[in-house]
Amino acid sequence: MNEIYLCDSELFWLQRMERAVNSFQIRSDWELSVVGRTRSPRELLPLLQSRGTGTGIYLLDVGHGTGMDGMELGAEIRRLDGDAFLIYVTSHENLAGAALEAFRRRLLALDLIVKDPRDFQDRICQSLSCIEEILARREDEAELLTLENRSSHRFFPKKEIYFIESVKGFRQIALHTASEVYRYPATLRECCAKLQRDFLLCRRNCLVNLRHIRSADHPSRTLLLDNGAYCSCSVRQWEVFVRQYGRQD
Repeated sequence: MNEIYLCDSELFWLQRMERAVNSFQIRSDWELSVVGRTRSPRELLPLLQSRGTGTGIYLLDVGHGTGMDGMELGAEIRRLDGDAFLIYVTSHENLAGAALEAFRRRLLALDLIVKDPRDFQDRICQSLSCIEEILARREDEAELLTLENRSSHRFFPKKEIYFIESVKGFRQIALHTASEVYRYPATLRECCAKLQRDFLLCRRNCLVNLRHIRSADHPSRTLLLDNGAYCSCSVRQWEVFVRQYGRQD
């Protein structure tokens, strides 16, 4: 669920923001929820601090006249939520100044939308669609292992990796899929840093994908993978495996 916060001193535009979000939600499979709807930055900040933040979406009026303007609010949001998506709305008269101020403060605002009833809702929907695409790409990239050298990049879907071994005597790894083995100039340490979830360093030179473990044999400390391959565990890592994943067949 992606959380959206709205802040505008004018009730009319606050309602238009919410209608735009609801309109986008109707035609999208993306789950959105308006969890904050305030007319003052001073009301919004305590809400963020109490709920906790993480990749929130913020629709903010540039000017409030309440002691804290939208740019100051954006700077505070950026401090609390480093991955926030900031979308600003403003009048025609304040457009140039707002753009300059957002740049000066390095707020990395996604969009600056003019308060024009003719296309206000469409502009907000376009911005939300852009955010949806960005988050989808991030999710796809998170499911890839990227290996690189001076001249090329290789991308391996994590779900297709069964285990990775370091190649003795070389600065190389052997990456095993269901039916093939790829050798690539990299270290197991680099792979460990990129494959923190769903992978276990079963011994010093082998990293195994937990999603492909079919069974685990305690006497031999051996993991059987669903492609028929076996990976042995060190004593210490076998204890980690049993303790963290409760697997002891």
